[in-house]
Amino acid sequence: MLKTSRVLPIRPAEVPQSNRILTAGLPALALVSLCFGLFLFLSAPNYAIKFTPGRLDDYSTLYSFYPPEPGADFSYTGEQVFFNLHQIPRYLPLKVSFDMSLDRPTGAAPALVEINEVNVPGYVIYKPLAKLEQVSGQNGFQTYSVILPARPDIKSGLIMQLKINPFQAAGDERVKGVQMRQVRIQAADQGVVQSEAVLFSLVILGLMLVIAAWCYLAGMGYVEISLLSLITAITCAEQVQAMHLNGGWMAVCLAGLAICCAGWWWQRKRDRPGELAWVVAGVVFMAGLFILGNTYYDDAKLYQDWIRDILKFGPFDLYHNSITFNYPPLIVYFFWVYGSIVSMLGLAGNMVALKTVVSVALLGILWLAWRFLVEHSGLSKAVLDRKLVPVFLLFGLNLHTLYNPVIWGQTELLLAFCLMGCLYLIYRQKYFIALLVLGLCLLLKLQTIMVGPLLFLLILKKYGWKRTIQGSLVTGGLMLALALPVFGFRANEITRYLFQAELGGQTMNFSRVYNFPYLLKNTFVPVSVTTGIGLMVVILVYLALSRLIFSKEVNPFIMNFSIVLAILTFFTFALKVHERYIYYTVPFMLLVVAYSYLDGDGKFSKQIRVLFLCLSLNGVLQLIFSRYTDYFALHDLTTNTFKIINSIHENIYTWNGLLVEARGGLETTLNLATIALCAWTGYLLAQAIRLKQATSREPERKAELVNSTEG
Repeated sequence: MLKTSRVLPIRPAEVPQSNRILTAGLPALALVSLCFGLFLFLSAPNYAIKFTPGRLDDYSTLYSFYPPEPGADFSYTGEQVFFNLHQIPRYLPLKVSFDMSLDRPTGAAPALVEINEVNVPGYVIYKPLAKLEQVSGQNGFQTYSVILPARPDIKSGLIMQLKINPFQAAGDERVKGVQMRQVRIQAADQGVVQSEAVLFSLVILGLMLVIAAWCYLAGMGYVEISLLSLITAITCAEQVQAMHLNGGWMAVCLAGLAICCAGWWWQRKRDRPGELAWVVAGVVFMAGLFILGNTYYDDAKLYQDWIRDILKFGPFDLYHNSITFNYPPLIVYFFWVYGSIVSMLGLAGNMVALKTVVSVALLGILWLAWRFLVEHSGLSKAVLDRKLVPVFLLFGLNLHTLYNPVIWGQTELLLAFCLMGCLYLIYRQKYFIALLVLGLCLLLKLQTIMVGPLLFLLILKKYGWKRTIQGSLVTGGLMLALALPVFGFRANEITRYLFQAELGGQTMNFSRVYNFPYLLKNTFVPVSVTTGIGLMVVILVYLALSRLIFSKEVNPFIMNFSIVLAILTFFTFALKVHERYIYYTVPFMLLVVAYSYLDGDGKFSKQIRVLFLCLSLNGVLQLIFSRYTDYFALHDLTTNTFKIINSIHENIYTWNGLLVEARGGLETTLNLATIALCAWTGYLLAQAIRLKQATSREPERKAELVNSTEG
């Protein structure tokens, strides 16, 4: 740990005087008001998606539109059109307006258009919406609007059928329908405060106030409060489309969070131990607030499909029995145990149940952090509990911490917990068990490669070459014993897994992540140059960190900080990473914040806390921006063909017009911000190493000073 003589900027043991709380809290209240205004601004569904002829065909079945005539601003439809808008949220009523002309040549039958909402698969009519026919005297392009009721229970978005009686012009072989110039889709409920989201908006305001009050009373500065409020505002604006339906549940959880804050304050004013218990309870209620959030449906559906396959066929030979399973083998056993239990409880396919089980690892991370600090801080448990309150609040009230497991329902948290547990075992001198855990991490997720080399080097240094090799052989045997049955002992299944598109199946892959390769993706810089530069930076940073670990006695603070830099460097400069991989910095950054805070270096500690929150803000923006730029395949039933199209960028209930129009600039800014955060992390790590070296030489300086004085 770093040891300095500076004073803490946060007042962990100080109870603010009652007559100072209101006055000093006014700036925090103003910051919360600004962030709440941002939430209302971002969440208002005041933007209409506009499909002009160039985009209409992208979101319809193949060959539904004929190419526009030269100089024309419209396209002719065929006799049947299916609009496939899979990314449109259905949590609000929708207004769909068709700008089309029903005019036809003389002698052709009058146009008759039937508009239906259909379900997939099969494009079966769900509900007739309108029948349109030309009215005498209304010639040319007219706007025809239909209202679609909300359907929050479906995940397939909006699919509409236009069925038109066709005609064929003389000398033209094409069978035509009507002239289409534009389709507009917008929320039927407009305005800054939507009638269906008033309770949700009030809950979010209350949530921001509780977070700000708790953080202020715990001694945090306005910068930390501002960043936490900003993360909350952006995340809640993105989640409003689904979560406004659960305002009552969220109000109950908010009340629980407020009670935890009040209970903690009552306990602190009476100088009683056990403050962290209130914080941990608050984390539980904070997770409960968002447990019904908008799940990342594609991956969540895969998880449920895999669980069904595992329960049907068993975990053995799963790669052969499940055509979609593409994860490393260890998670099969987790899904097997989990699926068996929830099936007995009648919760099979329940995504909230899976989110809840995975999210328990959040409490595991808090426990591991507490154990780390109890053993390496030199403070008593009572003092440590009080001092750790601000640090645990930064972790638990931070929606980036919760987004991956609680909202999206992803499993990155499981690996993050296991990697943190491996480091904890190393510093407990349980090196053999740490090797076993590291091997299991590699079987759980291949993202272990971002952290595994540094952990292995630390074990090698402390455990010795001979015993490390022996432990590695045992670990390898365990890994084979667990992995081969899942592959069914089939070499072809192992090959299929290793050379899938996400691993060795593509030479280049720009995934959904805003970083250095993505910044240069559409520039004059060749992909090979981008890849080479990124690989060189990653190698150099890992070599520097390896030298640091091997040449010096690395304390837990420096080791955790080194792991954060390694993950962030990999995330920033490597190919084939995903937007959520920055999440692996969270548990290690928690310990970095805690160690720097407990050591008492005011300015440096504040920089570390701000870095943590900036990384969290970046992580949230990575998740939100990338979610609406996925590519997907559209299947045309009539021709049995596919086309790859870009999904809709303009989510009508999440993004307003400013964010849609400025999306390119915002993505570039996020790319640059990721690179800047990586550089800042490296700078702060170098500064921490210098402080440590200066601290370690302090006794020698004092001895020299005493000797010179005596002389």
